[in-house]
Amino acid sequence: MTIAVMALIHSCRKDKAGPPVEHPAASTELACNANCEDIPPGPEVGWTYQSTGPQFLTPCFNPNNSNEFVFLRRGTASVAELVKYNLSSNSEEVLCNSIPIATPPQWGDSGWITFSTIGWEVWKIKEDGSQLTQLTHGAKDLFPYFSSTGQEIYYFRAKSYNNSELSQNPDLYYEYLMMKIDLQGTKIDSVTALDIIPNNYYQTWQVASFQDDKVYFIGGIDNYYGLYSLDLITESTNTVFTWNTTPQNYFAQDIDYFNGELFFTKFRRGLYKVGDMGGTEIEIRNGCGMKYYKDFSISNDGAKLIAEVVISDYSLELGFIEEQHDIYLIDLASCEETIILDGE
Repeated sequence: MTIAVMALIHSCRKDKAGPPVEHPAASTELACNANCEDIPPGPEVGWTYQSTGPQFLTPCFNPNNSNEFVFLRRGTASVAELVKYNLSSNSEEVLCNSIPIATPPQWGDSGWITFSTIGWEVWKIKEDGSQLTQLTHGAKDLFPYFSSTGQEIYYFRAKSYNNSELSQNPDLYYEYLMMKIDLQGTKIDSVTALDIIPNNYYQTWQVASFQDDKVYFIGGIDNYYGLYSLDLITESTNTVFTWNTTPQNYFAQDIDYFNGELFFTKFRRGLYKVGDMGGTEIEIRNGCGMKYYKDFSISNDGAKLIAEVVISDYSLELGFIEEQHDIYLIDLASCEETIILDGE
């Protein structure tokens, strides 16, 4: 069934060209693994987390130009700003700050950038900041991703059923779907992967990476939690890697595919990779509670990785943890990392 979509086009503020933005001098760390410590147990009532000043989040490379990436900046406007950054000139351009962006931006091969908002709607915008367009209406739609060609968008469609309703009618789970639309917002298909967890029909790829006719994603619960691949044509699922989800192992947070390997981060931990057919998990850079790697993107030549890195400081006396979200560039051949944007 085709979903009729009326595109609403707005104009985002687009900065005029100007001199390169001044940023602090780059800091380079030569060792792949540095000294890192976890945050100690907090007060009985738990830690209070806070962030002050500009926060730099969820970077994503331009798939056609490894010298450009977009990211979200919070703390400088009433809503998160979508910003394009050029690594060659160290300059930035605000593409949009008129709508409440809620999820990481995804940059497609066709020159569009997609994301979803606090209002559970999928949007797109041109890489020059023009043609801001709402693609979905009236449902709970989040976490859009471009297909490998950049001509289709996949996203998670949620419903509002409570646990009692789902328990009495498990078929309602089938309404939680991964939707597929074209760049005009017209429904093409929906996708499921029902054999990940026995008797669990809930579909959501909040973190995923597309390669040709496959999608690699993080999913599952308990002993089924891990990395999976789904053939988008046959809808058959393969297990790539699973973890025992005891606290010391931490959950994977983000995933990206490149040249037969899956790169991923773990909550309050480092950057890792594993082959797309499984194998041994390899740590690229270590992390801990005081410094961990979160959302990231790999350049189109596989040479660089851009990552959101969370730096923490704490006060036992006051019972709070101050988190700063910065953006680092990592050379995947040498593990050398350079701070691109930070709160200093």
